[in-house]
Amino acid sequence: MCEARRRPGLMHIRRLPPLPFSRRPPMTHSRISRLRARRTISVTDFRKNPAAHMKEAMGDTLAVLSRNRVEFYAVPPARFEGLVDRLEALEGSRCGTAQ
Repeated sequence: MCEARRRPGLMHIRRLPPLPFSRRPPMTHSRISRLRARRTISVTDFRKNPAAHMKEAMGDTLAVLSRNRVEFYAVPPARFEGLVDRLEALEGSRCGTAQ
């Protein structure tokens, strides 16, 4: 009677017990990276409406993630211009002291 209840073509999967702690592969820390932004968003969500997400971030930088890894940072124009100004000032001061 038990055989009649089985559906043809389906395999019965047996769950294996978990590996003991000593036999588990070591966890690599190379996947962990430092985020340079306070806010994160997935690439899929960011693609739907980037302007709305940047507006919602209220001037903060967005870390755009793909498969839980940072693909790129979306930086508002005002912050980007400030960063470029700082870099130019640093390069100018470095060139001035080298002469």
